[in-house]
Amino acid sequence: MAKFKDLSEFLDEDEPLVLPVGGKEYPFPGSISGTLWLKLHKITDQQQGALPEDEEPIAYPEQRAVSEELFGEVEGQMAADGCTNTQIKAVLSTATVFYLQGRESAEAFWNLQAWALSGEPPAPNRAARRHPARATPSTRQRGSADGMTRPKTTAKKAPAGPTSSNTGT
Repeated sequence: MAKFKDLSEFLDEDEPLVLPVGGKEYPFPGSISGTLWLKLHKITDQQQGALPEDEEPIAYPEQRAVSEELFGEVEGQMAADGCTNTQIKAVLSTATVFYLQGRESAEAFWNLQAWALSGEPPAPNRAARRHPARATPSTRQRGSADGMTRPKTTAKKAPAGPTSSNTGT
């Protein structure tokens, strides 16, 4: 019977998240405690209106404590560095996505915010624009959907109806 490897042997949780703002980098640890992650998940569900009816909502003071534990140093440093509320919100939202959904989702979220805030779309990716069906010409000829050849049918003309020669006299 196969034996599962210990998760710590192959799970890389130590790579931090580093977000650049105005030439300065703001680091977040690569992982957080399970308790903190569960609270963050519950707060996010609550804010999105997705908290199950049988669960007790988390009160604001506890939400603020979770936020301070997650972002306290970075949030304070960004404020001291003169960052705007929009910059702080973008960084903290990206860090939240990082902890809840992973690095790839956080990168996509970060790039989407950059596009939304700058008003400029990201540089076009030619390969991504291509549709697989357009990349190679089709060898199938026009015809029926199943590719079968059928004899052409001609439309039958409707029989002529009665003609009216009645002049009404």
